[in-house]
Amino acid sequence: MRLLFDLPAIGQQPDAYLVSLTDSRNGEILFRSEWRSQQVTPISISSQRSRYEVMCLMSRLDWIKTSLGLWEIAENGLDLIRKGVETA
Repeated sequence: MRLLFDLPAIGQQPDAYLVSLTDSRNGEILFRSEWRSQQVTPISISSQRSRYEVMCLMSRLDWIKTSLGLWEIAENGLDLIRKGVETA
């Protein structure tokens, strides 16, 4: 995940995070299946054969499902991590 701003308003939580996922970094998304929680808002999806890049808005409670597992916003709000996997 790449952040556009790294200085959030003091004491405030964002309503949503802009995240990007790719097949090489996050695993394959099966778009014809239930690949995201209901509140995830896709902004852009580009694909070429089996490769893709997805940009979407998601909150701290949302998830995206790939072949590598479920992805969610980390506790620190700065990373996209696989659900149940701790960050270092």
